[in-house]
Amino acid sequence: MVKITEKIGVTQSGSGTSAVQTADPLDELMKVRDSKDTLLERFRLTLVGPPKEGKTHCALTASEFFPEESAFPLTEMVDLQDMFWCLLDNGGFDGLAERRLSVPHIDLSNVPPELIIVAIRKFTDTARERILAGVTKTVVYDSLTALDKLLLTRLMKDYEKWGLYNALLAEHLKIFTAAKSLACNVILICHGKYVTPAEDAAGQGRQMAAGVTPGTIEMNLSGQIADFYRQSMSLIMPVSDKGRGADRSFWIHPHGAKGFAGYTRFAGLEKEEPAHLGKLFAKIRGNQPAK
Repeated sequence: MVKITEKIGVTQSGSGTSAVQTADPLDELMKVRDSKDTLLERFRLTLVGPPKEGKTHCALTASEFFPEESAFPLTEMVDLQDMFWCLLDNGGFDGLAERRLSVPHIDLSNVPPELIIVAIRKFTDTARERILAGVTKTVVYDSLTALDKLLLTRLMKDYEKWGLYNALLAEHLKIFTAAKSLACNVILICHGKYVTPAEDAAGQGRQMAAGVTPGTIEMNLSGQIADFYRQSMSLIMPVSDKGRGADRSFWIHPHGAKGFAGYTRFAGLEKEEPAHLGKLFAKIRGNQPAK
């Protein structure tokens, strides 16, 4: 029989034990490393903004296979095979085929609310398998807003108001903790919402204490869930577009823009940067002192 121990794969047979595999699952995680060697090895990023303003486009540029801008319009399909996408928004990939781009994904946009918790868990398990196989380098959850609404619908029948938001936060915590443990880059896409200022100074003070600024546009999530994600990410960047048709371009705002709050731990980024994550992170790495 197999004995459950702190080691994995220890087998008991008769009077003795034989170690099939004695590696401690924490060994790889517990290595001592210098922070200068791990910069952006696995980044955690939230892209936030209104619908149809370039969040998906920006996330796609994290792929090593994303073509140079000069290659568009593409004449052949390009597979962004190092990505793995959890699609929760209906129509999230509309227009992607027209641009000759294809992304490995699992579509959970039509999963019933009562099954969403199990479905997300299975997606993350599949992502972990693909990462271990060396296939996936970036996992995207699109969008947090759609996930939040599905979780809220699932939990409403079991909880009253205050218990509901505690349960909702607990589910977000479990989902994000599992995603954060993935040995790859993780991108969260979120829609925005306007924070209506409270009527009096005391109410506005409570809003500020909750981590939101009255009169700004925040992540469109229930209760104080946005505050949890704000504290957990290295980068929160609003995304916007300019122009239309062939002149359309996409931009990210590391320090916030147009009422959207932004957040970055990295100096040297302009107020407005081209919405190309591969180039953005190359810039951040280039700003670091030589080892």
